[in-house]
Amino acid sequence: MAAAVLRRGEAIVWLPPRAAGERSLAAEPSLLVLVGPHSEHRSPTRSSLETLPPMHSVRLILDARDVTLLRARLPALPAARLQRALPNLLEDQILQDPQTCAWALGSSANGEERLVAVTDRGWLDTVTQAFERRGIRVAAAWPAQAVRVPSLKSDPVLLCVGSSIAVLPTSGDGVGLAAGSDPASRSEAVSAALALVAQPGQQRVSALTQDEGWREVLREAAVESGTALQIGELPVPAAATVDLLEARRAGAFARWVARFDWRAWRWPLGAALALALIAVAGLNLHWLLLRQEQAALLARLDQSFAQVFPAGTTKVDLVLQMQRHLAQLRARSGQSSPDDFLPLVVGLGLALGTQAPDALGSLDYRDGRLRARFRPGIADTRAARDALIQAGRRQGLQLKFESEREPLATITVLR
Repeated sequence: MAAAVLRRGEAIVWLPPRAAGERSLAAEPSLLVLVGPHSEHRSPTRSSLETLPPMHSVRLILDARDVTLLRARLPALPAARLQRALPNLLEDQILQDPQTCAWALGSSANGEERLVAVTDRGWLDTVTQAFERRGIRVAAAWPAQAVRVPSLKSDPVLLCVGSSIAVLPTSGDGVGLAAGSDPASRSEAVSAALALVAQPGQQRVSALTQDEGWREVLREAAVESGTALQIGELPVPAAATVDLLEARRAGAFARWVARFDWRAWRWPLGAALALALIAVAGLNLHWLLLRQEQAALLARLDQSFAQVFPAGTTKVDLVLQMQRHLAQLRARSGQSSPDDFLPLVVGLGLALGTQAPDALGSLDYRDGRLRARFRPGIADTRAARDALIQAGRRQGLQLKFESEREPLATITVLR
Protein backbone atom coordinates (compact mmCIF):
# COMPACT_ATOMS: atom_id res chain seq x y z
CA MET A 1 0.00 0.00 0.00
CA ALA A 2 1.40 3.38 -0.99
CA ALA A 3 1.71 6.06 1.65
CA ALA A 4 -0.94 8.76 1.73
CA VAL A 5 0.02 12.33 0.89
CA LEU A 6 -0.71 15.45 2.92
CA ARG A 7 -1.25 18.68 1.04
CA ARG A 8 -0.29 22.09 2.27
CA GLY A 9 -2.30 23.09 5.34
CA GLU A 10 -3.49 19.53 6.02
CA ALA A 11 -2.46 17.66 9.15
CA ILE A 12 -2.76 14.35 10.97
CA VAL A 13 -3.29 14.54 14.74
CA TRP A 14 -3.08 11.53 17.06
CA LEU A 15 -5.27 12.27 20.07
CA PRO A 16 -4.54 11.32 23.68
CA PRO A 17 -6.80 8.78 25.39
CA ARG A 18 -10.07 9.94 26.85
CA ALA A 19 -8.79 9.03 30.31
CA ALA A 20 -6.28 11.89 30.07
CA GLY A 21 -9.16 14.37 30.22
CA GLU A 22 -10.04 17.51 28.36
CA ARG A 23 -7.46 19.65 30.17
CA SER A 24 -4.64 17.64 28.59
CA LEU A 25 -5.72 18.85 25.14
CA ALA A 26 -5.25 22.54 25.86
CA ALA A 27 -2.53 22.71 28.50
CA GLU A 28 -0.29 19.69 27.85
CA PRO A 29 1.65 18.66 24.72
CA SER A 30 -0.49 15.53 24.37
CA LEU A 31 -1.16 15.81 20.62
CA LEU A 32 1.11 14.17 18.08
CA VAL A 33 0.86 16.42 15.01
CA LEU A 34 2.07 15.80 11.46
CA VAL A 35 1.58 18.74 9.09
CA GLY A 36 1.70 18.59 5.30
CA PRO A 37 4.65 19.69 3.12
CA HIS A 38 5.90 23.25 2.77
CA SER A 39 5.87 23.55 6.54
CA GLU A 40 8.59 23.83 9.15
CA HIS A 41 7.13 20.73 10.89
CA ARG A 42 8.41 17.98 8.58
CA SER A 43 7.95 15.15 11.14
CA PRO A 44 5.39 14.47 13.89
CA THR A 45 5.83 16.81 16.83
CA ARG A 46 4.27 17.06 20.27
CA SER A 47 1.88 19.96 20.72
CA SER A 48 -1.12 21.24 22.65
CA LEU A 49 -4.16 23.00 21.28
CA GLU A 50 -2.69 26.35 22.19
CA THR A 51 0.58 25.69 20.33
CA LEU A 52 -0.74 24.02 17.18
CA PRO A 53 1.19 24.78 13.99
CA PRO A 54 -0.72 26.54 11.17
CA MET A 55 -3.27 24.29 9.47
CA HIS A 56 -6.72 24.58 7.90
CA SER A 57 -7.77 20.91 7.75
CA VAL A 58 -7.09 18.03 10.12
CA ARG A 59 -7.72 14.29 10.27
CA LEU A 60 -8.03 13.07 13.83
CA ILE A 61 -6.93 9.62 14.98
CA LEU A 62 -8.63 8.53 18.19
CA ASP A 63 -6.86 6.35 20.69
CA ALA A 64 -7.57 2.68 20.06
CA ARG A 65 -8.83 2.17 23.64
CA ASP A 66 -11.56 4.80 23.18
CA VAL A 67 -13.19 3.08 20.19
CA THR A 68 -14.87 -0.32 20.03
CA LEU A 69 -15.11 -2.08 16.68
CA LEU A 70 -18.01 -4.50 16.22
CA ARG A 71 -19.02 -6.85 13.44
CA ALA A 72 -22.75 -7.43 13.18
CA ARG A 73 -25.41 -8.54 10.75
CA LEU A 74 -27.75 -5.61 10.32
CA PRO A 75 -31.20 -5.42 8.72
CA ALA A 76 -31.61 -4.01 5.24
CA LEU A 77 -32.77 -0.50 6.13
CA PRO A 78 -32.12 2.91 4.58
CA ALA A 79 -28.92 4.47 5.86
CA ALA A 80 -30.64 7.14 7.98
CA ARG A 81 -33.01 4.67 9.66
CA LEU A 82 -30.23 2.15 10.21
CA GLN A 83 -28.09 4.85 11.85
CA ARG A 84 -30.91 5.63 14.30
CA ALA A 85 -31.54 1.94 15.00
CA LEU A 86 -27.94 1.02 15.84
CA PRO A 87 -28.13 1.83 19.59
CA ASN A 88 -31.09 -0.53 19.98
CA LEU A 89 -29.68 -3.27 17.76
CA LEU A 90 -26.24 -3.48 19.41
CA GLU A 91 -26.85 -2.28 22.96
CA ASP A 92 -26.13 -5.75 24.40
CA GLN A 93 -22.57 -5.69 22.99
CA ILE A 94 -21.34 -2.60 24.85
CA LEU A 95 -21.11 -1.69 28.53
CA GLN A 96 -21.85 2.04 28.22
CA ASP A 97 -25.30 3.57 27.83
CA PRO A 98 -25.94 3.29 24.05
CA GLN A 99 -27.66 6.69 23.95
CA THR A 100 -24.43 8.40 25.04
CA CYS A 101 -22.39 6.74 22.29
CA ALA A 102 -21.60 7.77 18.74
CA TRP A 103 -22.22 5.01 16.20
CA ALA A 104 -20.53 4.96 12.81
CA LEU A 105 -21.09 2.42 10.04
CA GLY A 106 -18.13 1.04 8.17
CA SER A 107 -17.58 -1.43 5.35
CA SER A 108 -19.16 -4.85 5.04
CA ALA A 109 -17.39 -8.20 5.15
CA ASN A 110 -18.43 -10.73 2.50
CA GLY A 111 -21.64 -8.78 2.03
CA GLU A 112 -23.05 -10.11 5.34
CA GLU A 113 -21.56 -8.32 8.35
CA ARG A 114 -21.05 -4.59 8.74
CA LEU A 115 -18.27 -2.92 10.67
CA VAL A 116 -19.58 -0.60 13.39
CA ALA A 117 -17.37 1.78 15.38
CA VAL A 118 -18.60 2.95 18.79
CA THR A 119 -17.14 5.72 20.94
CA ASP A 120 -18.27 8.16 23.59
CA ARG A 121 -20.27 10.96 21.92
CA GLY A 122 -19.20 13.55 24.48
CA TRP A 123 -15.51 12.90 23.89
CA LEU A 124 -15.92 12.90 20.11
CA ASP A 125 -17.79 16.23 20.24
CA THR A 126 -15.21 17.69 22.62
CA VAL A 127 -12.20 16.99 20.44
CA THR A 128 -13.84 17.93 17.14
CA GLN A 129 -15.31 21.16 18.47
CA ALA A 130 -11.95 22.08 20.01
CA PHE A 131 -10.45 22.22 16.51
CA GLU A 132 -13.52 23.76 14.84
CA ARG A 133 -13.55 26.66 17.31
CA ARG A 134 -10.03 27.46 16.13
CA GLY A 135 -11.14 27.62 12.51
CA ILE A 136 -9.72 24.20 11.61
CA ARG A 137 -11.99 21.93 9.58
CA VAL A 138 -12.12 18.34 10.82
CA ALA A 139 -12.04 16.23 7.66
CA ALA A 140 -12.11 12.80 9.32
CA ALA A 141 -12.00 11.04 12.69
CA TRP A 142 -10.48 7.58 12.47
CA PRO A 143 -9.99 4.88 15.13
CA ALA A 144 -6.30 4.11 15.49
CA GLN A 145 -6.93 0.35 15.11
CA ALA A 146 -8.80 0.90 11.81
CA VAL A 147 -6.30 3.06 9.92
CA ARG A 148 -4.30 1.65 7.03
CA VAL A 149 -0.53 2.11 6.90
CA PRO A 150 1.97 1.12 4.20
CA SER A 151 3.62 -2.24 4.76
CA LEU A 152 6.00 -3.62 2.18
CA LYS A 153 5.19 -7.28 2.81
CA SER A 154 1.73 -7.04 4.33
CA ASP A 155 3.08 -7.62 7.83
CA PRO A 156 1.09 -7.08 11.02
CA VAL A 157 1.65 -3.55 12.31
CA LEU A 158 1.97 -2.16 15.83
CA LEU A 159 1.30 1.56 16.16
CA CYS A 160 2.94 2.68 19.41
CA VAL A 161 1.71 6.17 20.24
CA GLY A 162 1.67 7.69 23.69
CA SER A 163 0.55 5.15 26.28
CA SER A 164 -1.22 2.70 23.99
CA ILE A 165 -0.63 0.25 21.17
CA ALA A 166 -2.93 -0.16 18.19
CA VAL A 167 -2.56 -3.67 16.80
CA LEU A 168 -3.30 -3.94 13.08
CA PRO A 169 -3.31 -7.64 12.05
CA THR A 170 -3.13 -8.80 8.46
CA SER A 171 -6.74 -10.03 8.68
CA GLY A 172 -9.62 -9.06 10.91
CA ASP A 173 -10.14 -5.90 12.89
CA GLY A 174 -7.53 -4.16 14.97
CA VAL A 175 -7.52 -3.80 18.73
CA GLY A 176 -6.09 -1.38 21.24
CA LEU A 177 -3.91 -2.17 24.25
CA ALA A 178 -3.00 0.02 27.22
CA ALA A 179 0.75 0.35 27.59
CA GLY A 180 1.41 2.95 30.26
CA SER A 181 4.46 5.19 30.29
CA ASP A 182 7.11 3.14 32.11
CA PRO A 183 9.30 0.59 30.31
CA ALA A 184 7.99 -2.40 32.29
CA SER A 185 4.32 -1.87 31.43
CA ARG A 186 5.24 -1.08 27.84
CA SER A 187 7.22 -4.30 27.58
CA GLU A 188 4.23 -6.31 28.84
CA ALA A 189 1.96 -4.56 26.31
CA VAL A 190 4.35 -5.30 23.44
CA SER A 191 4.53 -8.99 24.45
CA ALA A 192 0.73 -9.17 24.52
CA ALA A 193 0.52 -7.45 21.13
CA LEU A 194 3.06 -9.84 19.60
CA ALA A 195 1.08 -12.78 20.96
CA LEU A 196 -2.03 -11.46 19.21
CA VAL A 197 -0.40 -11.27 15.80
CA ALA A 198 1.76 -14.39 16.08
CA GLN A 199 0.80 -16.92 13.42
CA PRO A 200 2.39 -20.14 12.16
CA GLY A 201 5.14 -19.14 9.79
CA GLN A 202 4.66 -15.47 10.67
CA GLN A 203 7.83 -14.14 12.24
CA ARG A 204 7.91 -10.58 10.88
CA VAL A 205 6.08 -7.65 12.47
CA SER A 206 6.33 -3.92 11.75
CA ALA A 207 6.35 -1.54 14.72
CA LEU A 208 5.89 2.17 14.01
CA THR A 209 6.54 4.87 16.59
CA GLN A 210 7.92 8.35 17.02
CA ASP A 211 9.05 7.90 20.62
CA GLU A 212 12.64 6.84 21.36
CA GLY A 213 11.48 5.25 24.61
CA TRP A 214 9.20 2.98 22.63
CA ARG A 215 12.09 2.02 20.32
CA GLU A 216 14.18 0.71 23.22
CA VAL A 217 11.27 -1.35 24.54
CA LEU A 218 10.53 -2.74 21.06
CA ARG A 219 14.15 -3.78 20.52
CA GLU A 220 14.25 -5.66 23.84
CA ALA A 221 10.89 -7.33 23.15
CA ALA A 222 12.06 -8.46 19.69
CA VAL A 223 15.14 -10.12 21.19
CA GLU A 224 13.18 -11.85 23.94
CA SER A 225 10.43 -13.17 21.61
CA GLY A 226 12.68 -13.96 18.67
CA THR A 227 10.43 -11.98 16.36
CA ALA A 228 11.83 -10.10 13.38
CA LEU A 229 10.56 -6.72 14.45
CA GLN A 230 11.06 -3.97 11.89
CA ILE A 231 10.94 -0.61 13.65
CA GLY A 232 10.06 2.51 11.68
CA GLU A 233 8.58 5.98 12.00
CA LEU A 234 4.91 6.80 11.93
CA PRO A 235 3.80 7.36 8.32
CA VAL A 236 0.87 9.32 6.96
CA PRO A 237 -1.98 6.80 7.31
CA ALA A 238 -4.47 6.19 4.54
CA ALA A 239 -8.22 6.43 5.04
CA ALA A 240 -9.56 4.09 7.72
CA THR A 241 -12.28 1.53 7.10
CA VAL A 242 -14.70 3.59 9.20
CA ASP A 243 -15.04 7.32 9.86
CA LEU A 244 -16.50 8.42 13.19
CA LEU A 245 -17.61 11.74 11.70
CA GLU A 246 -20.49 9.81 10.10
CA ALA A 247 -21.97 9.58 13.60
CA ARG A 248 -22.08 13.37 13.92
CA ARG A 249 -23.77 14.25 10.62
CA ALA A 250 -27.29 13.29 11.76
CA GLY A 251 -27.37 15.99 14.46
CA ALA A 252 -25.81 18.87 12.57
CA PHE A 253 -28.17 21.51 13.98
CA ALA A 254 -27.77 20.24 17.54
CA ARG A 255 -23.98 20.36 17.16
CA TRP A 256 -24.17 23.90 15.79
CA VAL A 257 -26.19 25.00 18.81
CA ALA A 258 -23.84 23.18 21.16
CA ARG A 259 -20.69 24.80 19.80
CA PHE A 260 -22.21 28.26 19.32
CA ASP A 261 -20.55 30.67 21.72
CA TRP A 262 -23.48 32.64 23.06
CA ARG A 263 -21.24 34.69 25.35
CA ALA A 264 -19.48 36.26 22.39
CA TRP A 265 -22.84 37.45 21.04
CA ARG A 266 -24.40 38.64 24.29
CA TRP A 267 -23.82 42.36 23.56
CA PRO A 268 -25.13 42.30 19.95
CA LEU A 269 -28.11 40.19 21.01
CA GLY A 270 -28.78 42.52 23.93
CA ALA A 271 -28.60 45.57 21.64
CA ALA A 272 -30.96 43.91 19.14
CA LEU A 273 -33.42 43.09 21.93
CA ALA A 274 -33.25 46.67 23.24
CA LEU A 275 -33.90 48.07 19.75
CA ALA A 276 -36.83 45.71 19.31
CA LEU A 277 -38.33 46.88 22.62
CA ILE A 278 -37.83 50.53 21.61
CA ALA A 279 -39.53 49.87 18.26
CA VAL A 280 -42.51 48.20 19.95
CA ALA A 281 -42.78 51.05 22.45
CA GLY A 282 -42.61 53.59 19.59
CA LEU A 283 -45.36 51.82 17.67
CA ASN A 284 -47.62 51.84 20.72
CA LEU A 285 -46.90 55.52 21.35
CA HIS A 286 -47.70 56.36 17.72
CA TRP A 287 -50.94 54.39 17.99
CA LEU A 288 -51.91 56.34 21.11
CA LEU A 289 -51.25 59.65 19.33
CA LEU A 290 -53.37 58.57 16.35
CA ARG A 291 -56.10 57.44 18.73
CA GLN A 292 -56.12 60.85 20.41
CA GLU A 293 -56.21 62.60 17.02
CA GLN A 294 -59.13 60.39 15.95
CA ALA A 295 -61.02 61.21 19.14
CA ALA A 296 -60.43 64.95 18.58
CA LEU A 297 -61.71 64.76 14.98
CA LEU A 298 -64.79 62.81 16.02
CA ALA A 299 -65.52 65.37 18.75
CA ARG A 300 -65.29 68.24 16.23
CA LEU A 301 -67.52 66.30 13.83
CA ASP A 302 -70.09 65.74 16.56
CA GLN A 303 -69.97 69.44 17.41
CA SER A 304 -70.50 70.46 13.78
CA PHE A 305 -73.33 67.92 13.40
CA ALA A 306 -75.04 69.24 16.52
CA GLN A 307 -74.84 72.81 15.20
CA VAL A 308 -76.45 71.88 11.86
CA PHE A 309 -79.05 69.29 12.82
CA PRO A 310 -81.78 69.78 15.40
CA ALA A 311 -81.60 68.05 18.75
CA GLY A 312 -82.86 64.51 18.82
CA THR A 313 -81.60 63.58 15.34
CA THR A 314 -80.35 59.99 15.27
CA LYS A 315 -76.65 59.71 14.49
CA VAL A 316 -75.92 56.86 12.05
CA ASP A 317 -73.27 57.98 9.56
CA LEU A 318 -72.31 61.56 10.28
CA VAL A 319 -70.43 62.17 7.03
CA LEU A 320 -73.17 60.65 4.83
CA GLN A 321 -75.91 62.47 6.72
CA MET A 322 -74.14 65.81 6.32
CA GLN A 323 -73.54 65.21 2.61
CA ARG A 324 -77.22 64.48 2.06
CA HIS A 325 -78.17 67.56 4.08
CA LEU A 326 -75.86 69.71 1.95
CA ALA A 327 -77.41 68.26 -1.19
CA GLN A 328 -80.89 69.12 0.09
CA LEU A 329 -79.82 72.65 0.89
CA ARG A 330 -78.36 73.10 -2.61
CA ALA A 331 -81.55 71.74 -4.16
CA ARG A 332 -83.74 74.15 -2.15
CA SER A 333 -81.60 77.09 -3.17
CA GLY A 334 -81.56 76.04 -6.83
CA GLN A 335 -77.89 75.01 -6.83
CA SER A 336 -76.66 71.72 -8.24
CA SER A 337 -74.31 69.33 -6.48
CA PRO A 338 -70.89 68.59 -8.03
CA ASP A 339 -71.91 64.96 -8.51
CA ASP A 340 -75.22 65.78 -10.22
CA PHE A 341 -75.77 64.80 -13.82
CA LEU A 342 -75.31 68.24 -15.38
CA PRO A 343 -72.02 69.21 -13.62
CA LEU A 344 -70.54 65.79 -14.51
CA VAL A 345 -71.53 66.09 -18.16
CA VAL A 346 -70.21 69.65 -18.39
CA GLY A 347 -66.94 68.67 -16.85
CA LEU A 348 -66.63 65.68 -19.19
CA GLY A 349 -67.32 67.89 -22.18
CA LEU A 350 -64.59 70.31 -21.11
CA ALA A 351 -62.19 67.40 -20.66
CA LEU A 352 -62.96 66.10 -24.18
CA GLY A 353 -62.45 69.54 -25.74
CA THR A 354 -62.98 69.64 -29.49
CA GLN A 355 -63.78 65.92 -29.56
CA ALA A 356 -66.90 66.39 -27.38
CA PRO A 357 -69.62 66.61 -30.13
CA ASP A 358 -68.86 63.18 -31.65
CA ALA A 359 -67.08 61.43 -28.72
CA LEU A 360 -69.92 59.83 -26.75
CA GLY A 361 -71.97 56.83 -27.73
CA SER A 362 -74.16 56.66 -24.61
CA LEU A 363 -74.50 58.08 -21.08
CA ASP A 364 -75.94 56.54 -17.93
CA TYR A 365 -76.24 58.41 -14.62
CA ARG A 366 -77.04 56.83 -11.25
CA ASP A 367 -76.26 57.77 -7.62
CA GLY A 368 -73.67 60.42 -8.43
CA ARG A 369 -71.88 58.27 -11.01
CA LEU A 370 -71.83 58.88 -14.74
CA ARG A 371 -71.06 55.98 -17.07
CA ALA A 372 -69.95 57.02 -20.52
CA ARG A 373 -69.35 54.80 -23.53
CA PHE A 374 -66.99 56.39 -26.06
CA ARG A 375 -67.18 55.95 -29.76
CA PRO A 376 -64.42 54.10 -31.65
CA GLY A 377 -61.27 56.12 -32.13
CA ILE A 378 -61.70 58.22 -28.95
CA ALA A 379 -60.39 55.95 -26.16
CA ASP A 380 -59.11 52.86 -27.96
CA THR A 381 -55.42 53.17 -27.08
CA ARG A 382 -53.73 53.42 -23.69
CA ALA A 383 -52.23 56.79 -24.60
CA ALA A 384 -55.67 58.22 -25.47
CA ARG A 385 -57.15 56.93 -22.21
CA ASP A 386 -54.30 58.38 -20.15
CA ALA A 387 -54.81 61.73 -21.86
CA LEU A 388 -58.54 61.65 -21.01
CA ILE A 389 -57.81 60.74 -17.38
CA GLN A 390 -55.39 63.66 -17.03
CA ALA A 391 -57.82 66.07 -18.71
CA GLY A 392 -60.60 64.90 -16.35
CA ARG A 393 -58.36 65.52 -13.31
CA ARG A 394 -57.90 69.11 -14.43
CA GLN A 395 -61.72 69.46 -14.40
CA GLY A 396 -62.06 67.86 -10.97
CA LEU A 397 -63.26 64.52 -12.32
CA GLN A 398 -62.02 60.96 -11.88
CA LEU A 399 -62.27 58.70 -14.95
CA LYS A 400 -61.93 54.96 -14.43
CA PHE A 401 -62.08 52.64 -17.44
CA GLU A 402 -63.65 49.31 -16.57
CA SER A 403 -61.84 47.18 -19.16
CA GLU A 404 -58.86 47.37 -21.48
CA ARG A 405 -61.04 46.33 -24.43
CA GLU A 406 -64.29 48.18 -23.73
CA PRO A 407 -64.30 52.02 -24.16
CA LEU A 408 -66.54 52.33 -21.07
CA ALA A 409 -65.61 54.68 -18.23
CA THR A 410 -67.13 55.64 -14.89
CA ILE A 411 -66.90 59.38 -14.09
CA THR A 412 -67.12 60.63 -10.50
CA VAL A 413 -66.14 63.78 -8.64
CA LEU A 414 -62.46 63.81 -7.71
CA ARG A 415 -62.31 63.75 -3.92
